[in-house]
Amino acid sequence: MPAINAIEKDFNLLANNQKLLARKAGGKFTIATLGSHCSLQLLKGAKDEGFRTLLVCEKRRLGLYRRFRFIDEIIEVDNFKEVLSDKCQKRLKQANSVMIPHGTLISQMRSDEIEKIDTPIFGNKWILRWEADRKLTRAAMSGRTTLGRSMKRTFTGTVAFDLLTTWPIRKLLQTRMARS
Repeated sequence: MPAINAIEKDFNLLANNQKLLARKAGGKFTIATLGSHCSLQLLKGAKDEGFRTLLVCEKRRLGLYRRFRFIDEIIEVDNFKEVLSDKCQKRLKQANSVMIPHGTLISQMRSDEIEKIDTPIFGNKWILRWEADRKLTRAAMSGRTTLGRSMKRTFTGTVAFDLLTTWPIRKLLQTRMARS
């Protein structure tokens, strides 16, 4: 599939460029991410690999994240959209940060907002638009995937959803009732 091959090519080019940048910067990047469900795993791994770590954290969650010694710095924000502010961007730049995106970034910000983040984002921040938009995702993966499997059809409305989710339960109940 041409779209998938193009994405793989972009990823390989980007990975090589990031290795080159790391060598030029002496490998002194700070790994930054938003404080939510998977940030602890990301930052612990970054610390284990010798990076400084930075967490952009909502004030209401500070108590949780301050307990972890592998987080070197915390930027306090009222909400995650503040990562776009000049103050936050300036601090991320001073720390020589590379932002690691995850689902919270996509759920809290629109694609055009993510694309305005000046801090380098690991991977390709424009690909996040594809991840956030189901129609774009399906367009990229339409036909056959690189594994040679077809995409399943899209269901719309609640009737199709109800059929998909309740059929196994009904079948299980019918089987159990028939046995008793």
